[in-house]
Amino acid sequence: MSNCKEERSMDKFFETLKRFSKDESPASKYRNWFLNNGKYFDVVNESLSIQLAEKMNCEVKMCYNNCAKAIMNDYKNQYKFIEGYVETHGVPIEHAWIVKTYDDLELPEIVIDITLGISNEKRNEFGKERGMDYEETKPREFPDEYFGIELPKDYLMKYIFKHDGKIPTLFDYFDEVENK
Repeated sequence: MSNCKEERSMDKFFETLKRFSKDESPASKYRNWFLNNGKYFDVVNESLSIQLAEKMNCEVKMCYNNCAKAIMNDYKNQYKFIEGYVETHGVPIEHAWIVKTYDDLELPEIVIDITLGISNEKRNEFGKERGMDYEETKPREFPDEYFGIELPKDYLMKYIFKHDGKIPTLFDYFDEVENK
């Protein structure tokens, strides 16, 4: 599960998932597949996240769509679409992000969290449209940990085309991979 020997805060969450994954149900098979194939991503590039969020006109609370849009516009094939969990303030939440890879295998993969790169002004506009009475003024906080699995670009593109624009979930990908 973990790429290194030190204990990570999401490891406890994943250990709990394992305890509920001992039968042969589809949910247990999925959780075991996810835990055995997922990996941690450690390096977040906040400035690139902000730049790409602005360039792609990303929307608040739309991480899956934002990342799919970035992948579809990635003509240099430098990004990967990742789905999994992020840990923020001790709570694991489902999330999607992209990872930039380099030809030089010595360089780490860089997390680009374009949904969290959205400006405070755009976040405030989103809140006001929904009747929220607050103004976001603090700096963005990027998650402490990312753990997920890549959905390959060719799979992502075929799925979106076949399903009239619907973004696949990690479970959709698991179902495709495990039932071939």
